[in-house]
Amino acid sequence: MEISSLISVITASLATFALFFHVRTLWFLLPIIYSFTIINLILTTLLPTHFMYHLSQNIALFFHVGLSLFTYSICLMTALYSIQLLWIDNSLKNKKLVFSPIIPPLMTVERHFFRLMLTGEILLTIVLISGSFHLAKDFAPQDIQKAVFSFLAWLVFAFGLIGHWRLHWRGKKIVIYAMLGLILLSIAYFGSRVMLEI
Repeated sequence: MEISSLISVITASLATFALFFHVRTLWFLLPIIYSFTIINLILTTLLPTHFMYHLSQNIALFFHVGLSLFTYSICLMTALYSIQLLWIDNSLKNKKLVFSPIIPPLMTVERHFFRLMLTGEILLTIVLISGSFHLAKDFAPQDIQKAVFSFLAWLVFAFGLIGHWRLHWRGKKIVIYAMLGLILLSIAYFGSRVMLEI
C-alpha cells in the first residue's frame, strides 16, 4: 500500500505540475488520477502497514527505488493517455463526439502519448541498468521476478515505439502495447511483493 500510495502521489504531482505548462490534454484525465490518489491515501491511512526496507542508509538503492516509482508513474500516465486516445479516436469514427473545450484534439493527445511513452522507455532503461548493479550485489529471489517482468515491459514498450516509428502504428494496436507494458510493469512492481507475502 505504501508503494501504491507513493506512485499515486507522484502521478498526481506530475499531472498537476504539467498543468502549469498548459498541457491541456490532461484535464480529461485529472479526475481519474486524483480519484486513485485519494483512494490509495485513504487505504494507506486506514490499513495497518509497515515498511520492508530502510532506504536512508543506502543512497544508491534510494535513487533506484525513487527512479523506479517515478518511471512507473510516467508509464501509468502513458496508459491513461492511451485509453483517452482510443476513446477520442473511436468517438470520432462513430461520430459520437460532442465538441467541447475540455476534450483535447486527437493529434495533440497522440503527440503527448508518444512523448510520454518514449520518456518512460528511457527511464525504464536507466532503472534496469541501475537495478542490475543491485541484483549483482544483493541477490534475492523476488528481484529476479522484478527484473524479468521489467525487462519484458521494456521490450513491449520498445516494440510499440519502433512499430510507430517504422510502421506508423496508431490507434488500437499501439494502445495494446501501452497497456500490456503497464501490466507487465505492475506485475514486476507489485507481483513480487504479493508472492513474497504468500
